[in-house]
Amino acid sequence: EDILVDGESVGPLSTYTFMDIQADHSLEAQFTLSSDFTVTSTASLGGSISPLGEQPVLKGGSLTFTATPNENYVLGDLLLDGVSVGSATTYTLNDIQDDHELQALFSRVSGAEQTGWWWDRSKSGMGVTMDVNPDETRCFLTWCLFREDGSPMWYCTTMEREGDQYKGDLYQYSGNPLEHVDLSGDLVGQATLTFPDEVSASLAYTIGEQNSALTLAKYLAEFSPGAPDSRGISGWWWDPAYSGLGFFLEAYGDTLYMTLYLYDAQNRSQWWTLGGDLRGFPDGADEYQAHMTKWDGGPTLTGMGSTMVSTTLDEATFTVNSDGTTTLSWGENTFTLEKFQF
Repeated sequence: EDILVDGESVGPLSTYTFMDIQADHSLEAQFTLSSDFTVTSTASLGGSISPLGEQPVLKGGSLTFTATPNENYVLGDLLLDGVSVGSATTYTLNDIQDDHELQALFSRVSGAEQTGWWWDRSKSGMGVTMDVNPDETRCFLTWCLFREDGSPMWYCTTMEREGDQYKGDLYQYSGNPLEHVDLSGDLVGQATLTFPDEVSASLAYTIGEQNSALTLAKYLAEFSPGAPDSRGISGWWWDPAYSGLGFFLEAYGDTLYMTLYLYDAQNRSQWWTLGGDLRGFPDGADEYQAHMTKWDGGPTLTGMGSTMVSTTLDEATFTVNSDGTTTLSWGENTFTLEKFQF
């Protein structure tokens, strides 16, 4: 680009000769990257893309871009010259033969503050999973607790928003999709959910003669402080081939915690857990392996139950796939999971 002699430009010369040298001199050659094409990247509100702006590139070269959503945002789409190339947070443009424009489009995940694992500190072992839909009009909620015989069980409800509350009927399901036993659901009560603020909730319920409420707090926010996984993967997942099974996961503070909603040998509802290793699932990780755990003896509808006992089950592998699905496998079981729409 330029040649500087003693700090003064003498132009973009390829050769320069000092004549009749009588003193010290300095020679500086200034270069700029020669480029054939330019790739221009931009990002919408809610995140960033790196590198950003105009990037020079030689013919046949390649460039890799990384899109990073802000908290409570997800990458909705990547557009290359106005055409979608998917929503993977890393994208490589290979064998570049022309100028291009790459746009990262982010969208806010409404309900993200409420979606997750909640617990009542006075009833350790009892948990509530909530998934609030993007327009915050519905909440799919499942309540994990224990029977009087100590075995795990769960209730679930799809709640509709009414003013500043969510309300719905509580159901208890039986059956077993893995054994081709048809599901049946029994209406057992009603529930009302309110959020006094972003970090607390109240679940009031009526089941038979029981009329009480749980005072709830975000579990992973206390156990593993940090931020939600930037891909927005927390929430309810299911395999359409096995309707009736449910998988709830929360990825928060570089930690993964999953609940599996299944059925026991008597076709009764039961639940297992997977994960919880502190900082064991960094933001953006695509695989996690751990043993599943079955719990017995925890809080019941009417009391605290006995001392909780854990049983270690098979090792499972959870994978985040590039097409927006996830995979959960253990033993001879493999489930291809999709985000549950409700």
